[in-house]
Amino acid sequence: MGKSSKILFSVIVCALMFTGGIVTGFQTSFAPAYAAPDKTLESECAKKEKANDFDHFLCVAIFGLQQAFGEAGSGIQQIIDLLTNPNFGLEEIKKEVSTIESEVLSEDHGLAEIKNEVRDIEARLASMEEKLDQIQDSLESCPNDCSGNGVCQSGVCLCEPGFSGADCSISSSCPNDCSGNGVCLSGTCFCEPGFSGADCSVPTGGDFCTTTSCDDANQCTADSCDEGADTCVNNPVDLGTTSCGVGACFRTVQACVGGVPNECTPGAPNPEVCNGIDDDCDGLVDDNPTDLHTDFGCSSFTHIGIVSGDTGSSTLTLNSKGQKWFRFFVSENDNSLFSTHDLGARIILDVPPGTDYDLFAYCDGCGTAPVASSTSGPGVSEQVFVRWDELLGGGDSGRLIIVEVRHRSADSCEDYRLTVTGNVLSGLNTCSSR
Repeated sequence: MGKSSKILFSVIVCALMFTGGIVTGFQTSFAPAYAAPDKTLESECAKKEKANDFDHFLCVAIFGLQQAFGEAGSGIQQIIDLLTNPNFGLEEIKKEVSTIESEVLSEDHGLAEIKNEVRDIEARLASMEEKLDQIQDSLESCPNDCSGNGVCQSGVCLCEPGFSGADCSISSSCPNDCSGNGVCLSGTCFCEPGFSGADCSVPTGGDFCTTTSCDDANQCTADSCDEGADTCVNNPVDLGTTSCGVGACFRTVQACVGGVPNECTPGAPNPEVCNGIDDDCDGLVDDNPTDLHTDFGCSSFTHIGIVSGDTGSSTLTLNSKGQKWFRFFVSENDNSLFSTHDLGARIILDVPPGTDYDLFAYCDGCGTAPVASSTSGPGVSEQVFVRWDELLGGGDSGRLIIVEVRHRSADSCEDYRLTVTGNVLSGLNTCSSR
């Protein structure tokens, strides 16, 4: 340690002795030993090292002052005298410290070095003070600031009445303050005789059934009062079934389930089709059907039978609705070698009022163009003819005919009638000879 460091160290030690209230111990334990006339300070320090750690520390501090300024240094000697004097005061210490400061500044003791060390120590002390403040704050703060329901003292929440817990966040109040008929302890009512219930509001002792209504306003329970137990009894009852919705949406469920009213939910509606059911659940059956215009294609045809194309007057009839494809066979009954009778048939479509269907005939199966058509309009019957020459030579000239009933407009599912009559010839040939 340099001379200037020793000076600074010794001055700080003296200041600490004063500000920490340590001087009294120094006076009583160290001063008598130092005052011994036949002993030097250095030898006394050696003894203090064995006897008392703090006395030894002070002894070394004073010995450092003597080494820095010499044992004859008047200012140092005066401080030693003051420290060993039971009657020394603050003003005397300040005066002597000022004297030492003047002596240091008047001599070449490395002032810059002293100032740097002082600033370093001051910075360290400031840092330690800040950390101590932080520790103090953490020790004195309370969890969650006592939730606004208490007072914080030395890090512990003192909760207001009605609250508990480390942060006073737990409400310990009772429902309805026990209705004035009990004592509240930790949030639970302890009822007085003659009362019961979570809030001590239910009278007991024979008066319950006369003062209490057991009607729970629930149609699915039978309500009664048990006088012996002073309690209400609400037993489930069976009220049968309940229904909701119309048409395809109609549903039926149990009115009560486990003493609780059961909700009836109607089914989901669907597009209306011609099936005799109110599919869209509007209370009307087969109104505004959506399936009449659906075209399933020629290959979906329905075969309806055979008629004779050159003899008699055989007939085929059927009822249907919507856009459809049909097929029938026109047979040759006179296939003699010299027969020259053409083959043919008539097709009639009778439609219900307010509906519009068109009629088409095909000679050579699906995928060909129609050879005859009728598009008269709503409510009007349609009619077409098919005809072809019989080939000479006695071969069979019979053939299959395809009929298309095409939907135009209709708001009714009423059937139309299709009639096919064989051996009816009209107009020119529509089909190629066979």
